[in-house]
Amino acid sequence: MLFYQIRGFLLVVLAGITLGLLFDVYRLMRGVARPGRWGTLAGDLGYWLVSGAVTAVFLWQASWGELRLHSLLGLALGAGLYLLFLSRPVLRVSLVLLWMLAALWRGSQAAAGRVCLGVAGAWHWSHHVLVAPARYAARRVRHVWQEIGSRGRSQ
Repeated sequence: MLFYQIRGFLLVVLAGITLGLLFDVYRLMRGVARPGRWGTLAGDLGYWLVSGAVTAVFLWQASWGELRLHSLLGLALGAGLYLLFLSRPVLRVSLVLLWMLAALWRGSQAAAGRVCLGVAGAWHWSHHVLVAPARYAARRVRHVWQEIGSRGRSQ
């Protein structure tokens, strides 16, 4: 019997830690997206719906869905432990990962720009090497034909 009570309490503490992690994820998303007033309202509503569902699942696993005082204390303890000891390192690692993803994105955009410039440069080069001499030759041929045609008419 005591085993199930300890297991249930630890599951509820884990639920609190999970809610703290979800809160940090939501904070990061808000920091990156910078939503306006209505976006913040929708994000808050989404966070509370997801956290309510997560809490319900954990409570169902811990105590067959019963919400008791020790369940609330376990949720508060888990969230408090997360915020005291894990939130700052998780945020730091997440920010470094976001910075790396942003750098990768900027690098891929720069590489794509270089590829486009390379294609444009190849097009420009091929125009000058292949098309421009052909145009010059066509103008010369047209000029010669006009010369021949004007001599024939003058006779």
